[in-house]
Amino acid sequence: MDVRTLLFANALVFAILAATMILVWRGNPRVEGLSRLARVHVAMMAGTVFIGLEPGALPAHLSMVVGNALVILGVAWLLEGLRERFALQRDRTTRIAFLLWISCLLFFLYIQSSLRARLLTTSLVALVLLLRATWTARLGLRKPEERAPSLLLLSSVGLLALLFAARSGAYSAITRQVVPISSDGLTIALATASLLAGTGWTFGVMMLVYARLNREAAEAFRSEADLRRIERIKDDFVAIVSHELRTPLTSIRGSIGLLAGGVAGEMPDAAQSLLDIAANNCERLSRLINDILDMEKIESGKMAFLPAAVELAPLVEQAVLSNRDYAHGFGVEIHVMEAVPGRVMADPDRLHQVVTNLLSNAVRYSPWNGIVEVRVRRGDGKLRVAVTDHGEGIPPEFQSQVFKKFASTLGTGLGLSISRAIVEHHDGRIWFETEVGAGTTFSFELADLDAADLVEAGPSQGPILYTPAGGPELPSGGEATYPSARFFRGQERLS
Repeated sequence: MDVRTLLFANALVFAILAATMILVWRGNPRVEGLSRLARVHVAMMAGTVFIGLEPGALPAHLSMVVGNALVILGVAWLLEGLRERFALQRDRTTRIAFLLWISCLLFFLYIQSSLRARLLTTSLVALVLLLRATWTARLGLRKPEERAPSLLLLSSVGLLALLFAARSGAYSAITRQVVPISSDGLTIALATASLLAGTGWTFGVMMLVYARLNREAAEAFRSEADLRRIERIKDDFVAIVSHELRTPLTSIRGSIGLLAGGVAGEMPDAAQSLLDIAANNCERLSRLINDILDMEKIESGKMAFLPAAVELAPLVEQAVLSNRDYAHGFGVEIHVMEAVPGRVMADPDRLHQVVTNLLSNAVRYSPWNGIVEVRVRRGDGKLRVAVTDHGEGIPPEFQSQVFKKFASTLGTGLGLSISRAIVEHHDGRIWFETEVGAGTTFSFELADLDAADLVEAGPSQGPILYTPAGGPELPSGGEATYPSARFFRGQERLS
């Protein structure tokens, strides 16, 4: 067989293998080491082409040195690709081998010129790198799913290492004069071995990629199944909360409320104090249960919304009245400082819930004898509700966590997260402004249904103003006037 023909056939096969590895790499870019392993075949292809060039195309010594240098580069990439594939840290083996190789080439080129010594150095460096690659490939034998492809890699690289060892021995002991291309059995064996090795490690790598993808698919399937054993547990928990806790809690709360109200007669001071504590704890537990259920409904997309045209100012005032006794327990007054008339399209119960959450949050963070200020304003086609406290403000390191679940150390830690979800469901936005040591303002805004009518009709009659005590400013007739109010929590009508 003509050796040159064999070398170019070898180069053609390496080109096909390179294209195959590049396609595998493009399809699985996350698999470590594939990019380097794809380069191996390109370097080997170019190396065999240079070695097999006709003597007239390039000087024989140049084609041999360049060809062998490309082979060295390909073997180095093979070692580094296997290291990445098996998730090993890089060591100095490749770097030291390259430095040694370059130093020896320079020495035997300029100080003691010898082509045979240069080729011997190349063969020895390639042999060291191949032995290191063989040692690395053995790691795959420890995993059952990677044992077969790793064995193929191990045998392929080992075969090439064996032939390079034979080549090194030939250059050092037998050959006294280098003939670039010959038909001796060693050259044919080396070309054939490189072809078999290249094919072997290509299929080994492809099998390793398949094994990894198969393992990832199995893990993903298990993760999906785990996510379904988790979802079922969560559903069971919600069912327990809904039926096994909320129902008896309602009875306990009602009973404590009746006792605290004197239905069983006047209680001693100590007993009355205990009843008040129990009532407060029942209220707190009830809020926690309701918030957990609301959060679960939001996350599962099961929260029902019944939008209607809602007069915003009366709804806010109703929320203030509902939370005034709660605020008094913290020594805090809630004052509606400004409230313009206007309507928004929203679920009144959910909107009432948002305002209540903002009010209770502001009350808890207000100082004793503090004031929480509430404003309803109009601007840019929006109606905005702003709730301001005069507490310590929100520290900078905590500001990014405000709307996350269980971020607050007071209350249930779910109120602001629920409020944001409700407001965003209504295509609105919610935010806060804070100053450490001065207080915080939480605001949300929704589209103003009357914005177009206001533009056509001109300026409005002006905002409805409220006294610092929180009640409406009375006109000369002595009777409080409100915009039309129909939608409140529990369908209550403001009279």
